[in-house]
Amino acid sequence: MNKHFKLLIIILAVAVIVPQITLAAWWNPFSWGMWNRIFHSQKQTQQQSKTSDIADWKTYTNTQYGFEFKYPADGWKLLVDTPRGDFLHLTQVSTIDESHVQLYIQSGNVDSWLSNKANHTRETVYINGLRAEKFYFGRDPKTDTSLTYVFEKNNLVYVINTAFAIGNKYGTFDTDISKIISTFKFTK
Repeated sequence: MNKHFKLLIIILAVAVIVPQITLAAWWNPFSWGMWNRIFHSQKQTQQQSKTSDIADWKTYTNTQYGFEFKYPADGWKLLVDTPRGDFLHLTQVSTIDESHVQLYIQSGNVDSWLSNKANHTRETVYINGLRAEKFYFGRDPKTDTSLTYVFEKNNLVYVINTAFAIGNKYGTFDTDISKIISTFKFTK
């Protein structure tokens, strides 16, 4: 009986002490400090690798409309179709079915721009801290090879149409185009 009593005491002690130690470690500021250092260091590493991915990219800056974005230095060609710079066409020249990004600017707001568009799916997204409306028009968003992003500022809409080569990328958003969109920002 004495042997079983000692075993019972050990089991109870473990059952009570282990959770207490775990809770103490969880709520201990030192433990959280360690967690935050590990978590934030991983986040910084991810951001540094993202930045290094586009470090050698060119930057297009439009001073009249106050925006800029980055694009790959190799394999992409930028055409500014008007002297004011309110229509841009960025094309990937290394594929048969060219991926591209078009940006145009017009007066109004997102809803006025959308008024004559039919059959769309709309989603609010944030890019570089900027609110944008993301649209899929008349297709299945899971397999669509084109997306439209619309930013609104100072009674202007900045419409970014994208399309990527269907060839071997059907159903996924082209990595370069995704990175180009992620660098869009207003400069004034």
